[in-house]
Amino acid sequence: MDASPSRIRRVRRMDRVREDGMRSAGRLTRLVLVASLALTAAFSALAEFAFPGRSNATAGREATAAPAASSSTVRVALPPKGGEGLAPPPAFPVQPAQPVAPVATSGGS
Repeated sequence: MDASPSRIRRVRRMDRVREDGMRSAGRLTRLVLVASLALTAAFSALAEFAFPGRSNATAGREATAAPAASSSTVRVALPPKGGEGLAPPPAFPVQPAQPVAPVATSGGS
């Protein structure tokens, strides 16, 4: 198993080609990621300009800016008093057992 100089050069060349390919794939991935983020920002700005009163971001800011009730008690919605409360779900319908008729299939005899 002699490693001739030409074989060593060929292996090194193949390694170099592989490394160059991996580098270019990494660059391409980064480029696609940057382009997708830029397009997302552009479409977001375009939507904000096209629909000025419908931004969820402003609604979220207004909701958090409003002070919460100063009451320290927690209110919980309870079911109405009287009656049975929650009713159990209806029973699953059960089909009566019937004999199964033979079914003709295409290509059969």
